[in-house]
Amino acid sequence: EEVGTAFVRYWAKRTGLRRIAVAGGVFANVKFNQRVRELEEVEELFVHPGMDDGGLSIGGALAATVERRPELAAGLVTPLENVYFGPGPTEREIERAIERAGLPAHREPDIHRAVAERLAGGQVVAR
Repeated sequence: EEVGTAFVRYWAKRTGLRRIAVAGGVFANVKFNQRVRELEEVEELFVHPGMDDGGLSIGGALAATVERRPELAAGLVTPLENVYFGPGPTEREIERAIERAGLPAHREPDIHRAVAERLAGGQVVAR
């Protein structure tokens, strides 16, 4: 925490930036993030949901874009609506995958109720 907060403090002072975005494995530590957020140099902290070093590549791409095309900076980063990147499978794709795998399957008309009933009955549910 001491080394990490000193690092953030140094760069916040050096750049004058008070709205900080971070990524990478070390920032998966909630307590550490709290310490960073509590720094007087930090007005706002955004922890990218890519909670491994893969999140660094997104930050690197954004930084490189802003560096090369500063006019894009204002509209480049928008709030995340969710953390699920990429398209989701369609119902038909799911059905085909289950069929190809030869797995038994049953479609529940009310999945939430079915899960709740099984959990209340002491069963283990994977969804």
